[in-house]
Amino acid sequence: MSNRLPEDWDKRIVGIGGSGIVSLYCPTTVLKGYVVVFDGRVTNWFEIKEPQKRSLELEHQAYERLGPHRNILRCLGWVQVQEDARSLRLEYASKGCLRSFIETNASRPVEMPLRLT
Repeated sequence: MSNRLPEDWDKRIVGIGGSGIVSLYCPTTVLKGYVVVFDGRVTNWFEIKEPQKRSLELEHQAYERLGPHRNILRCLGWVQVQEDARSLRLEYASKGCLRSFIETNASRPVEMPLRLT
């Protein structure tokens, strides 16, 4: 496994945070996990440990409990990205994440009703 970023990494990785890496899977979905797939090649970015696996499992359970809703990304289940690692497949948020929206509009605070929407 290579830990080098591919040349087009900035077009594939949507976000990186404490809960994993989000990378484009196809034009309409992303994978969220600790392993990133580029052009069929698996690239490790975080050591896969039980707490990370458990975190993704809990997130999956939350999506299942919440069920479909127009304001919640759809969870399309698991994708096995390598023998010992799987990622959540989620709907792609084409307009970005809520945090970015709020930070981008910091000069115009987002009212609570809109935040809740």
